[in-house]
Amino acid sequence: MQVNTIPYRATSDGFLDHWLVAGPADTEAKIVSGRMRLPAPDFLSVLDCLGTQQRPVEWEPPLRVGSDSHRWMYRCSLADHRLDLADTHAEPVLRRYWLYVEVLPGHQSELALVVEAAGKVFLWANGREVEAECLEGGGSAERFRFALPRHEGTLRLFLEFRAFVCGAWPGFLSTCLEPHVGSARINLPTAVNPERRLGLEAVIGDFALDRHVFSRTDPITLRWPEDYDRTAILGFNLRRPDGATYVEVMQAEVKVGTEHALNMDFTGPDGRYQLTVKPHLQEYYEENQRVECVQDVYVIDHVFEQTPEQEDEDRVQRLLQAAFRHQEHSYRELAVLQRPGEEPDRRLLEDCIRTLAEGSADAETAFLALWQMGRDLEARRDQESLAILDGSWSRYLPSTAINGVENNPVRGFLACVCQVLAGLQDPLAVFVGFGGRLGSDLVREGATLAQAWMLNRLARGFGGCESEVELSLILLGCSCLAEGCGDEDLANLSLMLMDRVLFGVACGSYRGVYGLASTGADTDSVLDARLGALAPVAYGAWGLGTANGHIQTPVALARSDYEAPVVVRELGLFVPDAVWSRERYARAGEPVTEDTGDEEVHRVAWRTADGMLSCLPDYRVGEQGHRELVWQAVLGVAAKVHVNGPASMSTNDAVPRNFWRGNARLPRVVQWQDVLMAFYRGVDAGQLGFTHAHFPVHAFAETDIREHWAFGRHGTGWLGLYAANGLELITSGPGAGRELHSPGADNTWLCLMGGEGSGEDFDAFRERLTSTLAVASDVVSIANTEGQTVSCGLAVPLTVDGKPMDLAGSLHLDSPFCRAPYPASALTIQGPGTSSLELAFG
Repeated sequence: MQVNTIPYRATSDGFLDHWLVAGPADTEAKIVSGRMRLPAPDFLSVLDCLGTQQRPVEWEPPLRVGSDSHRWMYRCSLADHRLDLADTHAEPVLRRYWLYVEVLPGHQSELALVVEAAGKVFLWANGREVEAECLEGGGSAERFRFALPRHEGTLRLFLEFRAFVCGAWPGFLSTCLEPHVGSARINLPTAVNPERRLGLEAVIGDFALDRHVFSRTDPITLRWPEDYDRTAILGFNLRRPDGATYVEVMQAEVKVGTEHALNMDFTGPDGRYQLTVKPHLQEYYEENQRVECVQDVYVIDHVFEQTPEQEDEDRVQRLLQAAFRHQEHSYRELAVLQRPGEEPDRRLLEDCIRTLAEGSADAETAFLALWQMGRDLEARRDQESLAILDGSWSRYLPSTAINGVENNPVRGFLACVCQVLAGLQDPLAVFVGFGGRLGSDLVREGATLAQAWMLNRLARGFGGCESEVELSLILLGCSCLAEGCGDEDLANLSLMLMDRVLFGVACGSYRGVYGLASTGADTDSVLDARLGALAPVAYGAWGLGTANGHIQTPVALARSDYEAPVVVRELGLFVPDAVWSRERYARAGEPVTEDTGDEEVHRVAWRTADGMLSCLPDYRVGEQGHRELVWQAVLGVAAKVHVNGPASMSTNDAVPRNFWRGNARLPRVVQWQDVLMAFYRGVDAGQLGFTHAHFPVHAFAETDIREHWAFGRHGTGWLGLYAANGLELITSGPGAGRELHSPGADNTWLCLMGGEGSGEDFDAFRERLTSTLAVASDVVSIANTEGQTVSCGLAVPLTVDGKPMDLAGSLHLDSPFCRAPYPASALTIQGPGTSSLELAFG
């Protein structure tokens, strides 16, 4: 086999962005008493490939580690110089990758390789192991410095990367030469034609999509630039993350202004798919040109309802029908049990038990699925299926409530619920993993912890656990607890918390689209309401929303006796002329810790018949961000706008501060009704040097993008977005058609809302914004819909017509629908009509 090399260069600041990568290889890990137990890794087979006779070559021959083989594949870092390895893996594993590159430094000075990674890294240079110097890392990352040996000619660098993975893992690895050697050349060994390979890389990476969420009537259209000067024959496919392929285009010609639409006439579940662009079959398989570009897209089967048109029972059946399409899902089996005459899939019961036995990041929700199936099987008197569950409660109860769940209060609450329900199933049984304690002891402990946690949420709110997924899981836990706890007071408390969650969803939504800013957010729901975990919950409760891949809570609620109170349903359907609301709430603690609510969060929201705007004013200004969505504007299902200063180019939800969610450093944000101001300041190297807005052009009926302004019109509402550093619509890459890029980490953004309800048309709205904006060195001011002058700066208080405005407030809830002190002992919810609801828990 003739070996060629694909030539690249290090970046001007010394980063090595091109690698051959083998793996991942996962070794099963056990969680014993809350800790990982792993076999010691065997390096012998890895060291074998470091000999001169086994130079790694792309694709052939594979790397052999023990009895396993792993192909060497080309991987390129993202624009932040990180190899994106992020993943979510339910079962605990030791994950390993191997990386190889050949570097020609270009001079003979002493060099070091600095590696930053979400795990441990080992390095061999020219076949010899290099000792690592551990540097100070940041967050979940570790940093290592390897002093490279002096060597004339090529440095052959071989890395092994190891990490523990259980649940969401923000995996990445970046490498940089020190001192920076921008002239360094990179070679990757390959058996293919290098020139052809580089040409294919360019063509494959140049396509763009104008959106990432598609209905069955929206073809996925791949576009290449109008002035394109390359040609190629490529192949496309659309497959699920589990590998099942649903659409395949074998050969498609790419040239100037090419568009290719994929046929959406296929049967498959809604949810996430992977769109892959690669060389045509002959080049890919026979000539081994194994280069490809993969983008995540979402296919949605159901229409997002913004006017209620179906009866309650019809909506329940639609949600269950949507769940049926998600094969190999425990909650799909729970949905099946709601259909008379359907036989349970006992294999899935056994798989669910196996998941619990092996330990899983989803252990609590899997356990609750098993418990609910057990209840339904008891009602059916299905003794054969019940025999499979016999003894499961004491053997496989997740022990996370006892050991604590760091920074995950909702999972801790679910673990308490599991304790109560499992202990009631086997009160005299000895529970494995709980120090030999009896089920009756666990019931008392779990009930006490769950009760205290729920009381705190009712009194102090949901800070730190108010993402759509987390609120949905709180509903799941409360539903199961109310059904099975056997204690009337605890059951009533669970039902009150469900009422409280749904009240917040109803008042925090615009025509069914959840629009509140939050201290924690899910990347999918931030970008499109059809992907949110609350969309099917609201659809089932009052008819606005849609079914989607989040089936756990909708199925649990469909089989329960719970029904949202009349006043909450009315609020969910109510479209106000204008409502200004304020909240004061505490960050939630874990059930096993004292929840004092010392850290407070404030939130404001402006909701009209034309749109919604919400923010967390002065939230942790200047601190490192995490998963927050500090502000957002909503005009429609896909017309959702927000700005962040990203710390990573990864779009994976497993990365807390990713491309679309979270911030390298938190800005100062203030809002007075329809006017929002955000002051971003970059203070560390973690900042990528820009801020950007999610502004999906396709979702607006009309857009107007200028040097500093972007305007959008959707339905009866309009929005104006201003960036002091200017803005540019991105037309390539994953953010094509929906990203407004603004250079510089220090920036000021404004967002203003308007609409037909204000008596001002779209042209007049744009004129008001551009003519009344005044920018000084320390303060920005602009006129709002009422003609008031709103002013603020990074260190200047918010004023309206010169009068200081306090956004914090002293109340827990302050809106036309509920006013309650902080902390609250009762909530009186008033509907838009005469209906009301009293929640007394103090």
